[in-house]
Amino acid sequence: MDAWRAAGSFRRARALELANPQDAGARFQLALTYAQAGRWRKAAPLARAAVRITRENPIAPAVPAAYLRLLGQVCLVERRPAEALAAFDEAAGSANDLGLPDALFGRAQALEALGRVAEAEAGYRAALGANSSLLPAYWRLAVLARRRGDAVAAEAVRAEFTNTVAHLARRSRAAPAVWVWRFRFMALLAPLGPAAKAV
Repeated sequence: MDAWRAAGSFRRARALELANPQDAGARFQLALTYAQAGRWRKAAPLARAAVRITRENPIAPAVPAAYLRLLGQVCLVERRPAEALAAFDEAAGSANDLGLPDALFGRAQALEALGRVAEAEAGYRAALGANSSLLPAYWRLAVLARRRGDAVAAEAVRAEFTNTVAHLARRSRAAPAVWVWRFRFMALLAPLGPAAKAV
């Protein structure tokens, strides 16, 4: 209840700031709050406005990568992968961005949605190169391997995932259970593609 009240107070405070049509930051923060709550329809126009206002500001050096990553996520939810790819590409090009792994992962998701599977796999690998603890990337790689009927590659990804989870445990960082369970039931959640069935 306290968390809900705090979130409500935050939304009301941000809503007051929206009275300033040039406050991109308020729009981004409110969009992020809605996105984290899964309310993408409310997040979408605010995320777009934050990016647009920043681009139109002559003294703004560049659109913050966080704004672009959120816009990319909005576009993915809206099934606009080409727009998502453009947003993530721009976000990934930002120097010294701590969110680079997330930008690379989002870029790979957009490529996968566009049917550019080989590029998507390379993208997921790039995301893992930036952050080897990015567990969703292992899952997408395993799913793509199984879709093309490559059970060996999928099992290799599972082994990588298992090693990463063990490493996190040694550092007293528990892996989210959802990814552990997905790999445990990988055969059911990601059936092998026709290539394997034809062998």
